[in-house]
Amino acid sequence: MMRAGLSRLLAVITAAVSLVFVAACCVITCPSPCSAHDSHYAQSRTVVLPDGRPLARFDLTQTVNVDLGDDCPANDHPTGTVSLSITNMTGETISFGYLVTGYRANNTTVWTYNGPMTVLAAGATIDVGVIANSTVPLVVGLGPHVEVTGVSASSSTKTARTDRCSFRSSPPTQDRTRSRNSWMRARA
Repeated sequence: MMRAGLSRLLAVITAAVSLVFVAACCVITCPSPCSAHDSHYAQSRTVVLPDGRPLARFDLTQTVNVDLGDDCPANDHPTGTVSLSITNMTGETISFGYLVTGYRANNTTVWTYNGPMTVLAAGATIDVGVIANSTVPLVVGLGPHVEVTGVSASSSTKTARTDRCSFRSSPPTQDRTRSRNSWMRARA
């Protein structure tokens, strides 16, 4: 009687091990379905005038789409877009040109967007839209770099213009700008 019980127990264990083995083989060999995954990244850069006053905030957002799984087509590649909006942080209308550059982790250029001369009313925000197609995340390395040139501001009483200088955004740790040129001219 003891042998019959032991034989049944041995048969049950063998069956269980066989099922585990079959399931393990399926996990190893059965393809996983193709499914879409989205990653979202955001970075802001504040451009500051040499006197410490903020000029404009550049808000960059990125969506990277990638399909993951064994059933995905072989020619399926990740896609990504970088969008920009700019907010005037002064109390007056300003105009400026700008250049935004994205980098890889090794600090090589991935993309560059040369924005047109932009005029923004005090406190206004403009949605520039998509400025680049890139799957390199904005948060890689030092992140995007913003350079502003030809800044002029006008209030109700005067127009001031900054010629022959540019302001660059610093890495995200500082998020401020330095004047590339130590000299500036202002016209009243």
